[in-house]
Amino acid sequence: MNNRPKIGITTYYTYDKREGFEGYTYILVSACYVNAIVQAGGIPFLLPLCELDKNTIQEQVAHLDGILISGGHDVHPKLWGGEAEKNLTETCALRDSFEYALIETACTVKKPLFGICRGAQILNVFFGGTLYQDIFTETDARLLHVQKTHYDETVHKVSIISDSYTHTILGDEVWVNSFHHMAVKDLAPRFRCTGRASDGIIEAFESVDITDEGGHFILGTQWHPEMLSRHDKKMGNLFSHFIAACSR
Repeated sequence: MNNRPKIGITTYYTYDKREGFEGYTYILVSACYVNAIVQAGGIPFLLPLCELDKNTIQEQVAHLDGILISGGHDVHPKLWGGEAEKNLTETCALRDSFEYALIETACTVKKPLFGICRGAQILNVFFGGTLYQDIFTETDARLLHVQKTHYDETVHKVSIISDSYTHTILGDEVWVNSFHHMAVKDLAPRFRCTGRASDGIIEAFESVDITDEGGHFILGTQWHPEMLSRHDKKMGNLFSHFIAACSR
C-alpha cells in the first residue's frame, strides 16, 4: 500500500535500576499504541523524548502526517497557573515542554492530533484549559477511574454527545477502560465536550471545527482505546478515522 500516513507517537523516560546501570535512561512507549496505528493502516514513528531545538521539532513534524500523544506522567499544574497539590504524582518537565512544542508546531500546519489520557489532558492545557489534579478529592467521581483489572477489560460507560463527530465514530455509548486520577476541569475554548462518564467526568472532546471533510482534526479521549482496539471495533474506528484524517 502506497502513501500510508506516517504517524509520530510520543514517548517517555524510564530508568534502569540494575547494579552498574543506575540512572541509565530508556525512551519507550507501549506497543499497544504502535499496534493500533499499524492495524488502522498507518506507519508508526516513535518521537524520542529529549532536548530538541524548535527547528528540529519542525523538521520532525514536517515528515509526519499526524501525531498521537500518548499517556503517562501527570501534567504539571504550573502550566495552567496552578500549584502542585498533595495528590499529584510523578511529572516530567522535559515531556511537558517537548509536547508543548510539538503541539504548537503541528497546529501551525494543521497536522491531525489524537491525544490519549495524558495526551488529551496536555492538549486541553495547551489550548487554555485546566485539569483536576485528583478527581477523587476534587470532584464527586464515584466510578472506577483507576482500575485494578486487566488493561483490556472495560469498567464503566461513556455517553457520547449526539451531534458530534465523535458520535459518528462511537455511537451513543461506549464501555471503556480507565487508568487516571487527573482529568479535564475547564475545557479549552478550542474544544467541545463529546463524552462524559455518569459521574460527570469529561471523557472525550474534539476540536470545534472537526468534520469528515476537513477542519483541524484534534480528538482527545481520557480512556485508552489503544489497549482495546484489537478486539473492539468502535475503538479501532477511532484510529481508522484518525488515519483517514492524516491521509487527506
